[in-house]
Amino acid sequence: MARQKSATGGQKVRRVAFYVRVSTERQAQVQEGSLKNQQQMLQAELERRNTGEAWGRLVDTYIDGGFSGKSMDRPEFKRLLADVERGAVDAIFFTELSRLSVPSETF
Repeated sequence: MARQKSATGGQKVRRVAFYVRVSTERQAQVQEGSLKNQQQMLQAELERRNTGEAWGRLVDTYIDGGFSGKSMDRPEFKRLLADVERGAVDAIFFTELSRLSVPSETF
């Protein structure tokens, strides 16, 4: 799938995915906690990039609440990778590398 053209016909609009994660179920249960804060930060960044001309549009948010970054056995992370592989996502936003991190033996 090719990126969509912007309304101005110039730069292509990227299909953006947000990936948010916390390591424990306890953290995931906090209504106004890290998951929500991460999403708000990512939304603010997307809005900043869209100032002036359309840079990207959010296509999905992938939330792994209660999953360690030490393992790739995270349902939403797997779904995100599948969506990237099938061409549905052009860019992934995350708040810090530790949210997305994968075990070094993966590489």
